[in-house]
Amino acid sequence: MTSPSPSHTDTRIQAQNALSAALYGILPASAILASDEALRPYECDGLSACRCVPLAVVLPETVEQVRAVLRLCHARKIPVVARGAARVYRAARCHMPRD
Repeated sequence: MTSPSPSHTDTRIQAQNALSAALYGILPASAILASDEALRPYECDGLSACRCVPLAVVLPETVEQVRAVLRLCHARKIPVVARGAARVYRAARCHMPRD
């Protein structure tokens, strides 16, 4: 497997930073996982052959928080994969543009 091109990595970092900043505007910091270390456990689920580190993981506590996160992701065209009890079979793939 080859490593991502620098431009793909830069694009991902920019997207991750922009998303994190927007999420911090609607959720408490304790509800947002954005570091590489914190995101690694979420790179796959029951389908371990399909690995993709998410841009962020959120742990909303209210319906309003869920609604706000979904609106944000919809507006930015960011796919959302819901994960309940750590058992979800990948419904979406990483959709980052490749150069």
